[in-house]
Amino acid sequence: MTNKSMPMYNNTNYLYFLVLLILQLGTVTNGSSQPTINVIDAYAKKELIPMSDLVESVSYVVLESDSLRCGPANRVYANDSLIFVISFRQIAVFERSTGKFLRTIGSLGKGPNEFSSTISSMPFDDQMDIIRAKGWDYSSLEYNSLGSLNKKVNPKKISLGSIACLNESIYVTSPSKYGYEKESRLVLFDSNDKIIRKLPRHQKQEDYTTKIVGYKGDEAWFYKLKNELFFKETFNDTLWGITPNSIYPRYIFELGKLQPPKELGYTYDFKKLRNFIEISNLFESPELLFFTIKHHKLSFFAIYDKTKKSLRICDNADDSLFGLKNDIDNSFPFLPFSITTNNDLVGFIEAYELIEWKKNNPDLARKLPQKLKKVREYDNPIVVIATLKE
Repeated sequence: MTNKSMPMYNNTNYLYFLVLLILQLGTVTNGSSQPTINVIDAYAKKELIPMSDLVESVSYVVLESDSLRCGPANRVYANDSLIFVISFRQIAVFERSTGKFLRTIGSLGKGPNEFSSTISSMPFDDQMDIIRAKGWDYSSLEYNSLGSLNKKVNPKKISLGSIACLNESIYVTSPSKYGYEKESRLVLFDSNDKIIRKLPRHQKQEDYTTKIVGYKGDEAWFYKLKNELFFKETFNDTLWGITPNSIYPRYIFELGKLQPPKELGYTYDFKKLRNFIEISNLFESPELLFFTIKHHKLSFFAIYDKTKKSLRICDNADDSLFGLKNDIDNSFPFLPFSITTNNDLVGFIEAYELIEWKKNNPDLARKLPQKLKKVREYDNPIVVIATLKE
C-alpha cells in the first residue's frame, strides 16, 4: 500500500475521491499510523505451533451420522448449545453437548424457503441469530437457528455479493461486479432496502482489457468481534472496520510481491492467483487475530498477537493435515475454522482424515478417546472445540 492515509485512492484522483467519499459514505477515519502485519517475513519463517501456546483445553464432538450425512466442503460454527455444519448444498444443526442431529435449515432448490447455495463469508451471526444463504436473483435468505426463514433480503437496485448486518437496522454488502451497483465497493442500506451510503470502487472492469476467465463469489470477507463489523477484500491489503458513517483501517497486510494484483479482481484468473498469497477466513478474539493463507494450492493457519504485534504462521504439522500441533492430548493437528462469542475456537476433522491419521500414527491412535476410536470412514466430521487461555 503506497498511501497509508488514504489507501484506496491514487494521487491523481485523491481529491476527487475524497470529496465523493465524504459525500456518499461519510468519513474515512485514519489514525496517525496503521499497524502493519508483516506476512511475507512470517511466511518465510513458518513454524510448528503447539496448541498449548494459546489453548488450555480441548474437547471433541462426534456428530450423529445415521440420520444425515454432511458435506462435502464443510464449514463449522457453534454457539453455547448448537453446532452448525455448512456445506455447499446443506445447512445442518447438531446439539453441541451430544452431537445429536436436530434439523436442517432451508434446502437447495427454487421452491419456497429454498436457497441457490450456501455462502463462505459470515454465514452465521450468533449475535443476531442469523444463518444466511444465497437466494436467487442476488437475494439473501435469513434463517434463524430453529430453521425458520425470517426474511428474504432482495433490494431491487443492489446485486448483493457478500453481506452482513452492521446492526439491527443496517445491512452492508460488497455488491457483485456484474449487476446493479457494480461501481460501488460497499453499499449500506436499511431494512426497507433504502440505500444509506455508498463507497465507490477505485477501478472498474472497463479499466482492464484482459477477458474474464473465472468468477469468485464472496470476495469481501465479513466478520464480527463483539458488536463491531470488519471486512477484508481478496485484492486489497487492508482490514477495515465499518461504522454507520465511516470505514477505518485497522491493519495492513504486508505481502510484498505476493500481494494479488487488482487486475485479478476483475479477470479471476485462478491459475495466476495461485502465484500470490490470498488471505481469507478471518476471525478474532480480544487478543488474537486469526486467518488462513493460501499460496500455490497450499493453506497455512496464521495467528497475530495484537498485544505483542507479532505474527506466527503454522507450518504443516502433518503431510495431509495442517494447523496447530496438538500437544494438549497428542492427537491430530487442530485447525480452527471459527470462534464463538465466548472465545472458544471451533474446528473439525473429516472422518476419513481421522482414519488416515490413525493408520499413520498407530501409537498415538491407541491413546485417543474411545468415541474417536469408533469413528467410521464415511461418518460425519468430528468437531473440535478448544478453549483459549485467559
